[in-house]
Amino acid sequence: MSAPDDISLPPLAAGRMHELSGPAALAFALLAARDGAVLITGSPQALSSLDPDGVAALADPRQVTLVPCPVKAEALWAAETALRAGGIETVILITGGTPDLTSLRRLQLAARAGGALGLILSDRPSAASAAETRWLCQPLLSKASAGLGDSTRLHLSLYKNKKGTEGSWIVDVRPDDSYETSLATGGPHSLRVTAAPAGEPLRPGRDRGR
Repeated sequence: MSAPDDISLPPLAAGRMHELSGPAALAFALLAARDGAVLITGSPQALSSLDPDGVAALADPRQVTLVPCPVKAEALWAAETALRAGGIETVILITGGTPDLTSLRRLQLAARAGGALGLILSDRPSAASAAETRWLCQPLLSKASAGLGDSTRLHLSLYKNKKGTEGSWIVDVRPDDSYETSLATGGPHSLRVTAAPAGEPLRPGRDRGR
């Protein structure tokens, strides 16, 4: 993926664990993945929805390895091992809820040791988490109808940040001119990413009255 254009979105620091929730969490995780190898682990059910065509819109599927783990403890172990190994740039852990404090600390130490970007995708984020940042990721209607071509549009809310600013952004992701060529040749393509501030961050459950 090419460098973002005019983007004001805070970067996800490598060597740290970040927690993403919401229906667009996987899209943001793939968009945020660093260049190089990406490992995704979680239950077989969670990984069964991933396919190369869907992944290809945001990341190179040839760089992505799926590790299905029927037992949550196995997925945590796989993520920790991959983070610590040093040869994988991004590790994505898909889990039902926020890992407990001990598990998250182990993942944090592993990410720091290996220098990898660690992303936790949580369906049911808890009230507290030891993650470096926490994001609520929501899909928005594409702006294709406005003449901008096919795009992925996200509303990203950074509602916890240990070392920086909180806030929310509207992010538009569009393939650049190399996209059609990449489809024909099987080669990589880059993306054009723009972001605009969107006010105070939303938090999980706020829009449902919890």
